[in-house]
Amino acid sequence: MICRAARLISSTTIALVLASSLLVFGPLPALATTLVNGISAYDTSRFDAALGIFEDLGFGSDAHALTRASYMHERGEGTERDLETAADWYIAGAERNGPVAQYRLGYFHERGVGVDQDVTEAKRLHELAATKGNANAACGLARLYQDGLGVEADFETGRKWYLKAAVQKLQGQLRAHYDPDPGSPATPELIAALTKSATDGDVNAAILLAHIFHSGNGVAPEAKATMEWFLQAALQDHTHAQASLGFMLQEGADAEPDLEQARFWYEKAATASVPIAQTNLGWLLVQCKGVERDIDAGRQLFEQAAVSGYAYAQNNLGHLYLHGVRGGNNVSEALTWLRKAADQDLAAAQPNLGNVYQNGLGTRTDLGQATSWYERPAVQNDLIYNGGAWLRIATG
Repeated sequence: MICRAARLISSTTIALVLASSLLVFGPLPALATTLVNGISAYDTSRFDAALGIFEDLGFGSDAHALTRASYMHERGEGTERDLETAADWYIAGAERNGPVAQYRLGYFHERGVGVDQDVTEAKRLHELAATKGNANAACGLARLYQDGLGVEADFETGRKWYLKAAVQKLQGQLRAHYDPDPGSPATPELIAALTKSATDGDVNAAILLAHIFHSGNGVAPEAKATMEWFLQAALQDHTHAQASLGFMLQEGADAEPDLEQARFWYEKAATASVPIAQTNLGWLLVQCKGVERDIDAGRQLFEQAAVSGYAYAQNNLGHLYLHGVRGGNNVSEALTWLRKAADQDLAAAQPNLGNVYQNGLGTRTDLGQATSWYERPAVQNDLIYNGGAWLRIATG
């Protein structure tokens, strides 16, 4: 039995975020001067085209486009990396009240990147962005106050700014200051704050909103809203959001399954070595679901995820070795990977291992061992193996 690694993931990574309030489903508009088309070009690595679109829109005073153009100059995408040019674009975006541009320009001034170091100006810009709900800027302010950079050191004020960021659920370094009960229902006030922050470009807020609407934590579960917020994060290159969106598209969570789009998002996340995306993309290739069957490519993807310790990929790889890859089999390799997966209490791997011992495949027949492995999924009552609702949220 080949089992997909289908789980939605949360992330605690604090990352550079770009403002994008546009959500895209279906074909993109034909006009080449829309922000959506710029995002699409960027998302498919057509950086020259994307930068041209963002700069054209930026000259028309579009703060979102200005910020995206700044980011591309900062990273050297579609152009040579030039921090001074990036700073110029961030200045233009900040003057048009773009919170992400204000935050990034503040960071540049704080570190002396692309501009002269000026912690006073950094503080001013962080405050502008933080008051618009940008959690990264709130963290920047907290850092300035706690380290006494440009201001008198004030731990309590720094703590208050950390708490403001924590309300928007920015995690990681905030855990020492704010550790909410994950079982507490989301309040309307929290959802409103997260929505504002996500609309301003906070990818972490978008991820949390997706999980809130998926789990029904304080709201009615809603697949469409879940997918919209995952898409918001996926368009900002959040790889786990891409994997989760791919799965929802594959399963048809809000409409008919769309395997072509599912594969698109899996490929993006798999390129970034996300084990779940590698495993699910491998499953599509091996099972010939919406794509041409390619067992070798599927096996390679399983291997990439399996060596990172991902149990679902280990099970799938063991299954392929047990039943033959391209006409041959390798029972020794199969046993190695199936045991690794079963030892992690993956219910799907345990009956596969039971089958090995029952039939003496590459080892002596041992009905006691076989029975032991066959019984374990029932004892665990694992929903994945027993056919229940096996879409689950991972907490890390």
